[in-house]
Amino acid sequence: MSKEAVLQIKAVEEEAKGIILEAQSRAALMIEDARKSAEEDYLRHRENLKAEYSRRVEQVASDAEFLISERLGEAEKDSELICAEATPNIPPVVREIVRRIMNECQ
Repeated sequence: MSKEAVLQIKAVEEEAKGIILEAQSRAALMIEDARKSAEEDYLRHRENLKAEYSRRVEQVASDAEFLISERLGEAEKDSELICAEATPNIPPVVREIVRRIMNECQ
């Protein structure tokens, strides 16, 4: 092999090494960018999930309060009906005793 051919081979090898180093550097930058992007996406998704779960918990609490209020209203109506039906059955003396006890308590 001629000296010139050997020099060309060495030059090509050096050029190849440079291309490989540049490719590795670009790949490292691309990997770093992808990692940063993935972390940002993860944090954004996590915050969105927190907000969604918080909204759902608030909705469940609101629904529970509504149901409790509704049930209490129904219970009060039922209680009033039962008392209205029972009152005529209470002997007058018992009503007087209850009235006096209630007056004492007040």
